[in-house]
Amino acid sequence: MTLPIDRKSYVKEKYLFGLLLGGAAWVLGVMMSLGSHIVGTQDLVYTEFLLMATIYIPIFMILLSITIPFQLKFGGEKSRIVMLGTAGIVFLVVRFLINQAENMGIDINAIGNALSAVHIGLINLALILIAVVGLFISYVISSAIMEKKDF
Repeated sequence: MTLPIDRKSYVKEKYLFGLLLGGAAWVLGVMMSLGSHIVGTQDLVYTEFLLMATIYIPIFMILLSITIPFQLKFGGEKSRIVMLGTAGIVFLVVRFLINQAENMGIDINAIGNALSAVHIGLINLALILIAVVGLFISYVISSAIMEKKDF
């Protein structure tokens, strides 16, 4: 932090760079996928294609909101180990909750079938809203981490 950049600007730039990089990767991926469909002369419903493609936007936003605070807190190398451990813990918690739901007589497949009946646009909108809220919470956490960090 020897450059004339304050800590809040550094965090903002991290998130902005991540969003720009993820957005560019998304656009490139959509263009490549669209190109392969056109070259392959497959029938393609463009509205359905775009709705399915937008599902990746909240995914990279959520991943970004998880990785930046870990990277700022633990550094580059340690954050990878912590992220792996966190992913394992999340998997175990979800598996535990599914087992508990099944033990209580809740039909997980029925819930999945009900969700699949919901329009993909509504699911995308809900996921994007959740991702934006998660990104804001992550930004607040990252700002607090940077304010407390000593260099």
